[in-house]
Amino acid sequence: MKFINVRMIDGTGSLPKENVTLQFDHRFIQPTDDEPVVMDMAGKTIIPGMINAHVHVTFDEVATDPFKHVKEESAAGMAIRTAARVKRMLEAGITCARDLGGINYIELAVRDMIKTGEISGPRLYCAGKQIMMTGGQGWPVGRESDGADEVRKAAREQIKAGADIVKLMATGGILTLGVDPGSSQLEENEMRAGVEEAKKANRKAVAHAQGTAGVKAAIRAGVDTVEHGIFLDDEAIQMMIDNKVVFVPTLTPPYRITEVGLKGGMQPWVMEKMDKVNKSNVISFQRAYQAGVIIAAGNDGGTPKNPHHDMLTELRLMVEFGVPVVEAIRAGTWGSARAIGIENETGTIEIGKWADLVVLDGDPMTDIYAVGRVEMVVQGGKIVYQKND
Repeated sequence: MKFINVRMIDGTGSLPKENVTLQFDHRFIQPTDDEPVVMDMAGKTIIPGMINAHVHVTFDEVATDPFKHVKEESAAGMAIRTAARVKRMLEAGITCARDLGGINYIELAVRDMIKTGEISGPRLYCAGKQIMMTGGQGWPVGRESDGADEVRKAAREQIKAGADIVKLMATGGILTLGVDPGSSQLEENEMRAGVEEAKKANRKAVAHAQGTAGVKAAIRAGVDTVEHGIFLDDEAIQMMIDNKVVFVPTLTPPYRITEVGLKGGMQPWVMEKMDKVNKSNVISFQRAYQAGVIIAAGNDGGTPKNPHHDMLTELRLMVEFGVPVVEAIRAGTWGSARAIGIENETGTIEIGKWADLVVLDGDPMTDIYAVGRVEMVVQGGKIVYQKND
């Protein structure tokens, strides 16, 4: 297939290129003498397939309580809804995604059915169950573990189940009753045990880490990515740079929760926490970006009123907080690929990489909302979605 008259933002952070000819099969290839199908893309913008680096595909994004449906919904219903969600994600231009905490391994089954082509969706990379201390952040849907040996066993359980990633809960958070976002939870030695098991199995290890001390402990323990990072100081930021840790700031959930508020059904104790984190969340992100930390984009889809397929809000907020458009898109493509460990395969439009493309109606350089106006999605060289006018 060949696209002509392309305005291309290639995901490297470079400025757009105009009137490009882009030829591909399942990977991007150089123009040849073959006669492929030609499509004129005048007036459109092409970006790499977007990668949602932090999502929970089994969580109910409609609910204000993300754990309530665990008790109320059947496994069959949850699986069917999850399959519908990942289809919407793909149609919104998300060609890969990282699920950082599921329910009863349903997300692993969905991942495998996407691989075999039985259902459509992004390539999924999954953590299985989140690992936390007893009563820690996310305990209703996670694997509670106390002590290094238990965390080690919990990590092995996730790997045995087929997880691609090991996720460790370094601190408290917003959506679990009775925990403080800034508080440390899993100890450094506990996280180190989980990281060791991940590395032995050639997996990435990631940390939910909002509080300053917990972020630093997670980095010392050897995690590959820090999720949320609400309360960062200079030392934590420098540690991320020195250790090449990727930062996934998940700017969307605080925005969505604040937008919904008490009138929309959010619990009072959630809103009390939001009063503590909103300002710090933005400042920490801005300081980390300005210092040169590697940024990935994940919207934490599945948190209250936060659709899994909405990458526009995450990238738009980055731009509103001072990130150039091409850098925001880079975070949602190459940065997220780096977080997963697939940056040699995808994340930029380059010869030899998977032909994952999103065709946008308009130019995000002048209107970031164009990221949400998806005309066509190409995954592995195949058109998997095309808007019908």
